[in-house]
Amino acid sequence: MTTTSVESVKKKNSNQMSVNMLIIYEAGTTNYVSFHR
Repeated sequence: MTTTSVESVKKKNSNQMSVNMLIIYEAGTTNYVSFHR
């Protein structure tokens, strides 16, 4: 039970990290494009 909780938390954290990276990447790309237009 405890192991499952830890695993799900780890998975959730890594998913959140991926989402944050994607958002940062998207924002950076948008800023870059509008800056160099």
